[in-house]
Amino acid sequence: MSKKTEHGALLHHNGTISCLEFYGTSHLLSGGQDGLICVWSTKKWECLKSLNAHKGHVTSLSVHPSGKLALSVGTDKTLRTWNLIEGRSAFIKNLKQNAEIVLWSPDGDQYAVVGNDRVDIYILKSATITGTIAFTQRISCVKFLKNTLLAVGGDDESVRIYDVTSQKCVCEFKAHEN
Repeated sequence: MSKKTEHGALLHHNGTISCLEFYGTSHLLSGGQDGLICVWSTKKWECLKSLNAHKGHVTSLSVHPSGKLALSVGTDKTLRTWNLIEGRSAFIKNLKQNAEIVLWSPDGDQYAVVGNDRVDIYILKSATITGTIAFTQRISCVKFLKNTLLAVGGDDESVRIYDVTSQKCVCEFKAHEN
């Protein structure tokens, strides 16, 4: 960035890239409207692996803290777990609605899946929902602050911090005027 030079281009997708996720400084995963997930080496910007991920667009992906697993959600109403060591699908879960965001917790024991106005918290061991946080408006971003705290922002002016164990709001502040 300091030299303002191009380092590479991601040219493997047919269509728009819809999500990017770095794993450390060595790898980048990209998801696209073509339903592919590509694993890139950041040294030469080579596509190391291309996965036929979803029958629709890939809307979000997240790499496990270990770098061995990834999650993806798409417009085909599925949540997929990927074994990145073997480069193949490990598990597919059908969802009731399209999900826009998927995110691992810092310790990798749980993950959040956002669908429009709700966040479902899953536990990794059983891939079951341990709690749901419901909103009155669309959610646009989530971030684990630590394993038990999740920040959520949406179409209203506030950011809310939730305890994921109890699904209770522990803090709220106004972030924007609109």
